[in-house]
Amino acid sequence: MEGRPGGVSKSQAVGFSSPNVLENQSFEQAMKSLSGERHKWYRRKSDEVDSSVGVTFKSFSIIGDWGNSAKDRVLTLYTDYQDYDELRYVMAWKGLIAKQYSVLLFEQQENGRQSIYQFDVDDKIENVRETLEKHGVKERSLERVENDKIRVYIVDLESKYRDGTRKVAEAYNVKIEEINGTGEFIGVESNQSRREARDIYEQLIREYEQRWPNRKRYKDKEPRRLGLGEWDSQRHAFNRPLIIGIGLKE
Repeated sequence: MEGRPGGVSKSQAVGFSSPNVLENQSFEQAMKSLSGERHKWYRRKSDEVDSSVGVTFKSFSIIGDWGNSAKDRVLTLYTDYQDYDELRYVMAWKGLIAKQYSVLLFEQQENGRQSIYQFDVDDKIENVRETLEKHGVKERSLERVENDKIRVYIVDLESKYRDGTRKVAEAYNVKIEEINGTGEFIGVESNQSRREARDIYEQLIREYEQRWPNRKRYKDKEPRRLGLGEWDSQRHAFNRPLIIGIGLKE
């Protein structure tokens, strides 16, 4: 994980995606994955997708953490793009390339009813995780930033982590940055298959390219790293609610 100032509040929209197709990885395994070849390959591909359509972005390597499991992730901050439709297009490509069950997209809106909470903590990462667990914040992403602090991102689409996040911030005596907006998971629910996710990604990509024939588009010239059978392997194990599909943004 890499140090940097700023964060989600400095962007207009944010995307969370992952190259990881393994189930029930430990946090330690996910940390090691950040320096692995697949993560490096996927981050390059993620940047390639965004660059090809002309959006302005920065990407960073982070860890998605569910307490009993974790995965390496790529966080993409978007500061300039044509519209939300364009963002859904690039995120669908990322889900397709990495054969993911879902990807997460969040756009800032002043009167948005969903939130991302962000704060920095000066503590060991294992202590931060323990404090988050203690206060019931089960879904979070972690990034090591400047001065070796840990930046915590909590995507709260159902307002269920507000109180827990406040208690964690009080425990560390830090201020929470709350970013309001609208978010959605694009892909499939946890009891569905990767193949069904692929169909959703391909449909979204196809519909976008038909609706906007004169816009820049992405063409994946690299052969897939995983076999087709991977689309049908193991179902999602993180037990988190996924409200997913096409056109679900409120």
